[in-house]
Amino acid sequence: MMMNFNIDGEEFIPQMITRREFDLDEWKEKLIEFDKSFFHYFEQLTYLILPQNYQSAQYDFELFLNHCHARMEFRRNEMEEYERRFNENFNG
Repeated sequence: MMMNFNIDGEEFIPQMITRREFDLDEWKEKLIEFDKSFFHYFEQLTYLILPQNYQSAQYDFELFLNHCHARMEFRRNEMEEYERRFNENFNG
């Protein structure tokens, strides 16, 4: 027995409810290949972005702290002078 509907003059016949079947072995192979491709892609990306010696490099935190301190001093003491000179020269 078919159930069909007429909506605004158009006939609508619902499809039978079915479930798609998948070949698990095929999908397993696809996912394994995707994993290998992604691994290779990510390795290349890492090679391009990170420095070559990133695992053995030592970071000098004292240098970092000195740089931060120098920037804070500049902003605290010299920035107003630079802003004043900028405004004098470019704002009239």
